[in-house]
Amino acid sequence: MPRDLDAVQDWLAAHHPGRFSLTEVDNPDYTERWGILLAVGADKGSALEAIGSRLGVPREERLAIGDDLVDQAMFAHAGLAVAMGNAREVVRAAADHVAPSHDEEGVAWAVERYVV
Repeated sequence: MPRDLDAVQDWLAAHHPGRFSLTEVDNPDYTERWGILLAVGADKGSALEAIGSRLGVPREERLAIGDDLVDQAMFAHAGLAVAMGNAREVVRAAADHVAPSHDEEGVAWAVERYVV
């Protein structure tokens, strides 16, 4: 099994096509690249959809707040998607709104603005 993230992605595609997704984790505190390996369909978006459906909360009433690449799937199953200000540009672009960063209490800002 390869150890480099790109090599792991290639190996998975060759040996288990369509079964897994590998998403790089974006955290400047980490000195090495690493990722999250999930079975296809087992992601934050699927979880939000399952929980929302089970609780009877329609998509348009769901709020998703995230800061990493794995959160983009969750944004697709929310009526309102908010990215943290410290997220990568691609994550901020996938959201409806951008909150202040973690250091600026962005989650509290989003909850106060869109929930309370």
